[in-house]
Amino acid sequence: MDASVDKEAALVAPFAAAVSTEGEAEPTSAPEKDPASAPTSAPVRPPNRPAYEKYLEEVGARLAQLEGRRRFLQDRAKGLREQLGRCLAYRDAITEERNRVEERLSGVNREVSARSEQLQKLRQGIPYLSEDRIDEQIRTLEDQMMKHHYKRTEENKIITEVNRLKRSKKALKEHNSLKVRAAFFFLIDLKSASSTIYDIINGMVR
Repeated sequence: MDASVDKEAALVAPFAAAVSTEGEAEPTSAPEKDPASAPTSAPVRPPNRPAYEKYLEEVGARLAQLEGRRRFLQDRAKGLREQLGRCLAYRDAITEERNRVEERLSGVNREVSARSEQLQKLRQGIPYLSEDRIDEQIRTLEDQMMKHHYKRTEENKIITEVNRLKRSKKALKEHNSLKVRAAFFFLIDLKSASSTIYDIINGMVR
């Protein structure tokens, strides 16, 4: 029985192979692509003109703002340079005026010292700084000469002292006059110097 089955299978096998071959699809070549159907890149979109114009306006406004700032700073720098020039010129003027004031004060000090020395010399020859006191002393000496009899030498001493007191009255007048003039000129020079110093300080405050 097995042998008969094998024979039948051997007979059927060629027909089964042919049928199988006929059922299979024949291999085909890849279809050619149509150039028209090939994918293309996306079209370029036109620029957004309103947005672009707005951007240009913003850039222009910013540039105008920066230009205005630049001009402001230039004007400010120019003003500061001019102000600095005026300050330097005023400083030089103050320096010159200060030197003149110091020179005048030095002259006043020298004048005061000279007058003080002159007053000191006059003061050494004046026994009293009051004319009434000198007259009183002269009267006292003359009364003593009239009331008493002195020796010639003593009399001469009294006469010499009286004459010295009389001369001292003239020296006292000169001393007082010189003292008044010294004080007057000192006050005038000091007032002038003080006025100049005040003008300098007042100018600096301005």
